[in-house]
Amino acid sequence: MSEDEEKVKLRRLEPAIQKFIKIVIPTDLERLRKHQINIEKVSFFIFCHEKQLHILIYTCAFQLNLEY
Repeated sequence: MSEDEEKVKLRRLEPAIQKFIKIVIPTDLERLRKHQINIEKVSFFIFCHEKQLHILIYTCAFQLNLEY
């Protein structure tokens, strides 16, 4: 295959590559950003509930005069 033929094939691919760069990559980055935000929210939710659970257990143990 000659160098000119390779250039023609690459030129044919260029619109698809440009579309991919302009649309697909930013869309995927936005999707990943949303996933990251949701993961952070869930992590915070779990952290808060763990603290509340420990407080509840400590309070119940204290009321029953148990050591915790």
